[in-house]
Amino acid sequence: AVDKAIEVFEINVREYPESSNAYDSLAEAYMIAGKDELAIENYERSRKLDPENTEVEKNIAWIRERIEARKNPVPLSGGELERFVGSYGPFQISMSEGGLFAEIDWLKKDYRLVPLTKDVMNIEGLGGYRLQFISDKDGHVTKAVGISVGGRKSEGTREE
Repeated sequence: AVDKAIEVFEINVREYPESSNAYDSLAEAYMIAGKDELAIENYERSRKLDPENTEVEKNIAWIRERIEARKNPVPLSGGELERFVGSYGPFQISMSEGGLFAEIDWLKKDYRLVPLTKDVMNIEGLGGYRLQFISDKDGHVTKAVGISVGGRKSEGTREE
C-alpha cells in the first residue's frame, strides 16, 4: 500500500514542483516505508518551499533518531528486554531471537522493536510509529503507549 502511495506522490511532485505539501506527503510516505534518506531529502525540499512549516523539523528529527538508533543501538540485556514482554491492550510484546517484537491488533503482523532509549522503541516497518513503555516506581512495566510522528497516542495497560 505504501509503495502505491509513493508512486502517486512522486507523480504529484512532478506535476506540482512548487508545492511544499506535495514534497511533505512524499517524504511522509518514504518515512513510513523506512526510506529515511529519501524522506529527509523531501522534507528538506518541503521546508525550502514553506519555511513556516514547523512539522518538518519534528519529522526530520524523528527520522534522525531512528537512523542513530540503527547505527548505535541502545544496549539492553536479555533480562532488560524480557521485562517488556506481555500484553498491553492492542499491543502484544514477545521476545524471539534475542530481540523484542510487537504485534499490534489492527495490523496482525509482528514488527521488530529497536530501542531508541531504555523505554522507547522504534517499530521497524512502521516508520511513523513508536512504542513507549511506562514503568511504576518499582520499575515494573505497566503500560505501552503507541506514539505517531504527529503526536497521536494509543495506550494499553499491561494485562496480568
